Amino acid sequence: MSKSEEGFAAVDAMVALAILAGTFAVGASALGSARRIAAAAAEMGAADATLRLVADQQPGTLGDSSGRSGRFQWRAQTVLSEMVASGPAICRRTAAVTSTRSGRRYELNTYVFCLPPEAKP
Repeated sequence: MSKSEEGFAAVDAMVALAILAGTFAVGASALGSARRIAAAAAEMGAADATLRLVADQQPGTLGDSSGRSGRFQWRAQTVLSEMVASGPAICRRTAAVTSTRSGRRYELNTYVFCLPPEAKP
C-alpha cells in the first residue's frame, strides 16, 4: 500500500468516527426529550386523578378548601353561579392543583347542585 492510500484510509476512518459521534449525539438528545415527555405525561395523569378527587370532595358545600396531596398542592372553590329563590342552586366548582416539582398548574371546572347558605336547615 502506498503512502497516499494509507492517508485515504485514515481520512475514511476519521469520517466514519465523526458520523458515528454525530449519530450518538442525536440519539442522546432524542432520549432526553423522550424522558422529559414521559415524565410530563405521568405528572398529567397524576394531576388528573388528584383533580377529580379534589373536585368530588364536599360536593354541594360553598367555600374554599386547600391542602397538599403527594407532590401536588391543591385548592377547591365552590361559588354560586345562579341565585335561586329557594331549593338547590347551581354552583361552579373549581379544583386546581400545582405540581411542587415542575410548577405546572392544572385546573378542572364543573357545576354541581348546592344549597345556598340561607336555604340550609
